Amino acid sequence: FNFNLYKLFETIKVKNNKPIFLQSHLDRLRNGLNKLGIISLYSDKKIKEFVKKLINKNLFDGALK
Repeated sequence: FNFNLYKLFETIKVKNNKPIFLQSHLDRLRNGLNKLGIISLYSDKKIKEFVKKLINKNLFDGALK
């Protein structure tokens, strides 16, 4: 499997250090991965933890890519 052939990303708006519509983004991401035949290594719960840690560590507000 050559992952260099596939590109998939979501841009998540962050406001007041909170991701906006995070579950909707994860649903689209999962749908795209399924269409490409790629199995995610992480659960939605784990991805949410990663996103929250990233936002909190960087005190981020804007578009998270």
